[in-house]
Amino acid sequence: MSLLCVTVKRAKLQGSIEEFHSYVTLKLQNVKSTTVAVRGIQPQWEQEFIFETNRLDQALFLELWNKGVLWDKLLGVCFMRLCDVGYSNSSGCGKWLQVDHEFRNIEWGYCLGLLHSTGHSVLV
Repeated sequence: MSLLCVTVKRAKLQGSIEEFHSYVTLKLQNVKSTTVAVRGIQPQWEQEFIFETNRLDQALFLELWNKGVLWDKLLGVCFMRLCDVGYSNSSGCGKWLQVDHEFRNIEWGYCLGLLHSTGHSVLV
């Protein structure tokens, strides 16, 4: 069993400062975690999440959401293959992930690609 420690650091969002109250959800296999919602076009979370997995051939899926009064709106999605995550005992500077509108295809837990960039990005 391997431990995956992920820190959602911050994001860069395209749009006006008043329109965003955003948060990120992380999904690995059947486990889902969520950051708190933060206002602005450059939200900073600095929240750490730990996942257990024995499937390093899987991917960590991230969804960027905008909190609404009645419903939350999905701003976009991105993913990181676990085989691309470097092993380390200390925190690194992170990696900027481009947020896209949708996943192209997901089969057996594998994302085959993303479609249409939103202009948003998330640092994890």
